[in-house]
Amino acid sequence: MNVLPLTPYRSPIMSFDFTPGNVKVAMKEAGASSADLWQVDYSQLHVLPGFNVREHDAAYKAHITNLANLMVANGYQRDKPMAGYVVVRNGFNQIVITDGHCRYEAIPIARSLGADIVRVPVVVKPSGTSAEDLAVSMVTSNSGKPLTPYELGTVCKRLQGFGLDEKQIALRLNFTTTYVIDLLFLQGCPEGIRKLVQTGKVSAGVAIEAVRKHGDKAQEVLEGAVGKAEAKGKAKATTKDLEPTWKAEVKKAGPRLYEALMWVRADGGFKKLSAATQSLIEGLIEDLPEEPQP
Repeated sequence: MNVLPLTPYRSPIMSFDFTPGNVKVAMKEAGASSADLWQVDYSQLHVLPGFNVREHDAAYKAHITNLANLMVANGYQRDKPMAGYVVVRNGFNQIVITDGHCRYEAIPIARSLGADIVRVPVVVKPSGTSAEDLAVSMVTSNSGKPLTPYELGTVCKRLQGFGLDEKQIALRLNFTTTYVIDLLFLQGCPEGIRKLVQTGKVSAGVAIEAVRKHGDKAQEVLEGAVGKAEAKGKAKATTKDLEPTWKAEVKKAGPRLYEALMWVRADGGFKKLSAATQSLIEGLIEDLPEEPQP
């Protein structure tokens, strides 16, 4: 089944300090009906620019396409309501989406392909909900496509901007403090490194490890690892593709080092070496296992 292509979109970051609205007034103005859930006309739902932290990459687009196809085949599932919050914007009470952005974007595509979707179920956050609560719910209430570590870091950074420290963020999101520190550390990395993570070239863990180990050379190291991975036909670089460690290089050179020791001992000048040097070389050779026979 063919699905209309999505237009890439990145919303500008904005402040989410808004005035709480009246739920009943907003529902009345939207012409919504109430059963177990509010049934809201899709056209009356709104999106806050910059609120959604998801990266609009290939995986995101594929997810939207899959959702649209499912809606064409099955309609909109009532057991997957969107979450909304009523705010006053330009003097009007409006319902803004706080969870369900992927479904929101999939609906017009599904409708263009014949899906009969007019009203959708919406659960509205209580009026006492804060901007911090809404940011937290993007993680704790997400029942769709899991957020990537980079996207989780964006949420942590937003909460940090609201004045929460690492421990408080960890408590709200049910993460370890160490994990939150790592997520925020990635957010502070150079743009080139963040882009490698955003595009899926390397994982967040590999990027963080490289930066902590190689400092300002990390991007060069990571790009080299990506090149090695791509040469092997892999889409993502792993720790095995990073620059070899000293220990790994020594292990690789082991057979040559053994051969060199044997040559030194067989050399006619070996006996002219000091007794201590001869003893050291003999000891190294004795400690080595026997060479396997072909």
